[in-house]
Amino acid sequence: MTKQEIRNIAQAITGLLSNLTTIDKTNLVAAINELKASGGGATIDDTAPSLTKVYSSQKTQNGLDTLQQEINAITQVGNKLFNYYNF
Repeated sequence: MTKQEIRNIAQAITGLLSNLTTIDKTNLVAAINELKASGGGATIDDTAPSLTKVYSSQKTQNGLDTLQQEINAITQVGNKLFNYYNF
């Protein structure tokens, strides 16, 4: 296998460095480190989710807890209906 073939395979797997949206395009490790240092590109904002903002882990957990409570309530109603109509 030639060096060019190896380079082509590596580019097919990793993509072209010039296509990175990071400032540092010297190599993938440098680009990943830049993302890590910047917080990964997302801002924590519990008021308004968007493509560039995320909820905090606490807000996410609260939402999951509320969802679980709602599922439990719906399940109880379903069980009562099931028992009432003797399915």
